Amino acid sequence: MGIVNVGLRILKRLVLGSVAVVLVLAATVYAINSADERLSPQTVSLLTAPPDPYRPGDNLYLMLAGFDDTYESADHRKAA
Repeated sequence: MGIVNVGLRILKRLVLGSVAVVLVLAATVYAINSADERLSPQTVSLLTAPPDPYRPGDNLYLMLAGFDDTYESADHRKAA
């Protein structure tokens, strides 16, 4: 009985210590990020992806990968 109690006490300390470390890290991340400013319009425009000028049939990356762009050739259409 004594060994089991010691083992449970050690396990309890490990779990509580791990939870405490996670909570401290989460509080630290929250405190660091609480002073963040809003992004400027220029930054937002730089972070948005530009529109793709190519149709799927003209996309060389898809052709080199061997993907077909037609909806009729999709596998789920063949199974139906």
